[in-house]
Amino acid sequence: MFGRPLIAIGVALVPLVVSFCLTSSGSTAEPRARPRSVSLAPGGQSSLSADSPEAHVGKGYEYIKDYRYQEAAKEFQAALDLNPALIRVRYQLAVCYFALGQRREARVGFEQVRQQAGEDSNVLYYLGRLDLLDGEPESAIRRLQAIAANPPYPDAAYYLGSAYLKKGDLKSAERCLQKAAEIAPRDFRVHDHLARLYQKAGRLQEAEQEYARSSALHGHSNEASRRAMDCSRRVVLVALYGRPSPPRDFTNTPRSISVSASALFSLSVSKRWRAWRAAAG
Repeated sequence: MFGRPLIAIGVALVPLVVSFCLTSSGSTAEPRARPRSVSLAPGGQSSLSADSPEAHVGKGYEYIKDYRYQEAAKEFQAALDLNPALIRVRYQLAVCYFALGQRREARVGFEQVRQQAGEDSNVLYYLGRLDLLDGEPESAIRRLQAIAANPPYPDAAYYLGSAYLKKGDLKSAERCLQKAAEIAPRDFRVHDHLARLYQKAGRLQEAEQEYARSSALHGHSNEASRRAMDCSRRVVLVALYGRPSPPRDFTNTPRSISVSASALFSLSVSKRWRAWRAAAG
């Protein structure tokens, strides 16, 4: 199983691995790396050759500690060039590509690991997230549902709920997002998606409550994000009460009434424009 330290990427958490074993049938041990190249360091102590797979892997993990994913990816790739059988390194390289937003390279890497390691839950988790990002909710649901009973990461239920929401299956989305809220009650993303769901279902009072929860939890958003969220909540207030009732000074709106800009998604363009104009005026 992969170890799971968490690395923040924007507002999301990207689990990064430090160890790996296979979960499919067959061998549970990774193929051995080539023998270490050993040189004699000053003082008579041995050290790894700077061009050994192990040395590159060590440098890669050091870069990850400093959030330097591009440099880490180069080191992991160098290790694989020397020893392509290092499955855990191939997995880590794919995670780095994911963190960098290089989705095509990440997918290729995870698929290669899947071919070697089988249907590992960690790999399915990332492939499901990539499917979701690439606008393939049905494929994301299939992968994430397969690991739902024993997910490798606690936010798997959130992503499964997101996939159902994107597909338009509101009942399944609500079930998964409610489970995600139980697992991680302070994850503002979960409440944001519940608000989207309720708004799409016409349950505006519940949507307003969830947007408020999401806003309260999302206490570290920057000024631009906060202003966008303020505007979005005004849209909900207009739809709910017929008037925005916002604070007079838009740029200093209290955090307690800001919500995610994604609130706009369920309104038609024309209705969205009219509501925004009413809020802004």
